[in-house]
Order: sequence, then structure tokens, then C-alpha cells
Amino acid sequence: MALTRVTKTVISDSAIDADKLANNTIITRHIADGAITAAKLDADASVTSLETRINANLNVLDANADAIESRRVSNVTEQTAIEARRVANIAGAISTVTAGNLTASRALVSDGAGKISVSTVPSANLAFILNANSDVQLQIDSLEKRRSDNSAAGLVNINGIETRRVNNIAGAVSTITTADLTADRALISTGAGKVGVSAVTATEIGHLDGVSSAIQTQINALEARRAANLVSATFTDDVVITGNLIINGDTTTANSVNMVVQDRMLMLANSATGAPAADVGLLFNRGNEGNAAFFYDESASTFKLSDTKDPSSNTLLSPVTASNLDVGIVTSASLVSTAITQNGATLNDLISSNVDGAISTVNDTNLTASRALASDGSGKIVVSDVTATELGYLDGVTSAIQTQFTGAETRRTNNIAGAISSVLTSDLTASRAVVSGSGGKIEVSAVTSTEIGHLDGVTSAIQTQINDLESRRNANVGVAAANDFVTFTRLNANLNVVQDNVAALTGGGILLSPHHNVNTSTSTSNVFFIGKNITALNNVISVMIDGVQQVRDVPGTSNNDFIFHNANNTIQLTEASIPAGLTVQTFTLFS
Repeated sequence: MALTRVTKTVISDSAIDADKLANNTIITRHIADGAITAAKLDADASVTSLETRINANLNVLDANADAIESRRVSNVTEQTAIEARRVANIAGAISTVTAGNLTASRALVSDGAGKISVSTVPSANLAFILNANSDVQLQIDSLEKRRSDNSAAGLVNINGIETRRVNNIAGAVSTITTADLTADRALISTGAGKVGVSAVTATEIGHLDGVSSAIQTQINALEARRAANLVSATFTDDVVITGNLIINGDTTTANSVNMVVQDRMLMLANSATGAPAADVGLLFNRGNEGNAAFFYDESASTFKLSDTKDPSSNTLLSPVTASNLDVGIVTSASLVSTAITQNGATLNDLISSNVDGAISTVNDTNLTASRALASDGSGKIVVSDVTATELGYLDGVTSAIQTQFTGAETRRTNNIAGAISSVLTSDLTASRAVVSGSGGKIEVSAVTSTEIGHLDGVTSAIQTQINDLESRRNANVGVAAANDFVTFTRLNANLNVVQDNVAALTGGGILLSPHHNVNTSTSTSNVFFIGKNITALNNVISVMIDGVQQVRDVPGTSNNDFIFHNANNTIQLTEASIPAGLTVQTFTLFS
């Protein structure tokens, strides 16, 4: 606790001497004006001696202030240099990850600018390329080509069927075969004669329910009756309105000698909305002397009493002169005046006498904004070069700043000595997958970010999937060859049947027509309708599941893929259940 006042009543004579006081223990702000007089000083306490010691103390204080300022300037310079080095150390590929975390659990790539970035590939998916023994995309492309070659032959068989299907939907229905119409709309025929939707909703067309005659004729009749009902009226006697009166017009004129209003509050400009732009107030007609106005001047944001030549139609008033105001007591939060005096002295002089000290440099002018304050060579308040923001950086400092800077630099150097050291000052090759090199440092691989992006969505080891695909492709080649032989055998048999049919027709036989029916499997049944009345097994030409030919029903054998039921015109697959979503096609002849 500082010693702020010494009185004679609490300290006896000679109780304190120079040996018992530390340097600078008592300074001038601790001694009240007039507290020490010549009568209270002994013969040895000369004014000259006191002045010499005071000057010495002032010199020490001034030297201390200069030393503190010198150290502050040095610290700022060192801090600037450290900041420059810190910024330079994170300007490379790492610059995108210094202040924020990356998206969790993703594979890293270098982006188009060579910076570290996350890809869309989950980090777990990188494990799927561990066993790859050649370029992944080339293997996938090769498999796709072989799959395409295997399916091309099957497409030829259904081209004729597709042509007939397209011809069957070429009429007005062609606009609605593959896409739904806009919901809840009235239907029309378009300019091309196709089915289309109109702008009329189903709800709107529902309003026609109950209409008994032409709608436009009824609307015209209503308009004629409405026009006949528009009349004006003049009342020559008193009018009393018990309810509310609402007047929708531009001008309301009240030529009353005396107007009595019960309302305690009158609202002007009641319809105004948004940001105010026009003046609001009252105009007083003064005959040939113009008008007087009491209004709120929106441009000045203040109330005014003025003489004006503006008519009542103006929403922005232009005062000619300010009007006089005779009132009793005026209460104001602030008062602006240039002619206030007291006892012959102006208000400015009265104020100036109170600002002759250090404050004299700032009493009527603003300081440079946001700066630290200091005292100049004359002891006046001035601004320093240190900004308020810079001074605020000292808030919370608990030890020597330079020591903290040195420690921070040491820790910064230690923090970038690991794997990250290879990307501190230079960018990585753009758009590449990032790996750890032989030295354990971050580096780019030959895999591009586009290539690694192909791993997105992979759910298991890629090489294992490729090997499985190759095994199935080889198996499909064998099946395709067997199917080719079966198809050839069946075509020969079909040709024989056709020849027999031609011979039968020539001899008065019955002409059979082809029929193609398509079903979709549901996994709950292995029975499918043919769609026509088929009289014999021989009239079932072909059954295909997703383009794969099924072995025809041969009674008395056990290798049938399907069985024909004449009683209900269905085919039943010998498999007890098949997966849902497969396309089951039947090709038959019917009479």
C-alpha cells in the first residue's frame, strides 16, 4: 500500500530520516499543495538542495522512459521479423492447412495450385489398391470392352422387336410413354396432335362443376350490373355513422367552421412504410402572408417552426425563415449557441481557462484515431506512432516479450522438422496423390488426383474385384459359345417349323401370328403369363431372362429351364425363385 499522506499528528519529530527512506519513495503527487512550508523545514533543508534532488529524480524518470521506449521499438522490430519468417515458412503447399482442419478421413491430393487438399475418396478406400498389379483403369476398360463384345450379339435378336414397339407408340400417346405428365393439370391435344398438359390446374377445372351456361356471358352480365351500382350521393342534413368510416381516396376535404376531435393522439402519414423520405407536419394558412409550418424536417432529422411558401400538396417543405417561439421554461438535453456570456466573459473564454494544462492540445480538436497516447517535450498530450491495436497486444503479457519470442521461434523450428519439412516453402506438383517418401517426408506420387478420384465408392479390394470379373468373363465366354450352338440348333428347328407351316397353309392350315410379352421378376414367384392363348408347346418360340436364352421344355427330360402350362397359358421356371428386377421375355405364336 502506497504512503499517500504524512501528518504531524501521526509521526513524531525526527521519526523518519533519509536513511529510512528508499529512493523515489515520496514523489510530488504524494504531497498536497501547501503541505510543506518553510516553517516546517529545518535549517539544513534548503530549497536549492530540494530542487537539485527533484531535478535528479526527474532526469532518472526521463531516462527510464527513454529506455522503455527504446526496448519497445526493438521488440516491435524483432516481432515483425519473426512474423515475416513465420509467414514465409507456411507459404508452400502447407498454407491450406495451417489454420483449419481437413475434412476427416479423406485421401490427400495436391490441388490445381499445388496446395494440400482433400479428395472425395475416403481414406479407407486407399487400402483397395494395395494388391493392384497393373493400371486399374486399363484393367476396367479391358473388362468393359469384353463385356460389351459379349452382349452385342444378343442385341441383334431384339432389334426387330424394338422397331415394332416404337411403331406402336408413334401416335398421340408418344409424349407420355416414358415420362409422367405434370401432376394435377387439365389435358389437351398439342399443336402436333399429341397428348399434352395445359396451364389449367385440376383444382381450377374443378370450378366448372355446376356451371349451367357460358361463363364469359355470365361475367359480362355481372360487370354491367356492377357499373350500374356505381353512384355518388350528396347529403343536405346531418349524417351519423355509428360504425367505423373508411374513406379510400386521395383527398378528404372538411369545410367545417369548428372541428372537434376526441382522439388524444393524431397520426400523420399513417400509410408511410420503409425508410422515411418526406417531411411530416402541420401547415397553417396565413392568407396572403403564405403559410406557417410546424413539421419534422426529414433531411435534417429535426422538428422546425418556419414560414414557408409551400402549398399543402408538397411533401418536402422549403422554409423561408425560422419562426419565433414564445414559451415559458425550455428543457433541453443540449444547447447550441454562439452568443452566451456570463459577467462579460464569453462561454469560449470560460471554457478555455479550464484547459490550459496538458489537455490544451486536445480540448477542441480530435486526436489521430486509435493511437497510444504520450506526453510531448512540453508536457502536453500527443499521439504516438503506436496504434491502439498494437498497444492492445500487450494485454495479458506475463513475462518479457523477447524471451517469449525466442522460445516461440525455437518451438516453431522444432514443429516443422518432421514429414512436413519437404512442403514448407515450395508447392507440390499440382493434382497428384500425396504419399510418404523413402525418407518419411511428404511427396507426390505418379498417381493423379483424377485417377485417385476413381476410387470413390469402391467397397473392397480392387484387384480382387478385377480377378473375379475376369473369372466370370471367362465363364461367360464358355456359356456364350454353348448358347451359340443351342441358338443355331433352334434356328434350324424353327426354319423346319416355318417350312412345315408354309406347307400346311398351302394345304389349308391355320396362320399363326407372333406375340412378344415382357414381365419383370419379383422374387416371390417363378410363374409368368404369356399373354395369349397358346395351344401347344411348339408355339413357344423362345424364353429369355435378361437376354439369356432358356432351354426349351422337353417333356420327359430333366434339363429343362422352364415348363409350359397349357391350361392357363403360363411358363414356369424350374428354378424355385429368381432375383427381383430381371426382365423375362416370351416369344410365341398364336392363332
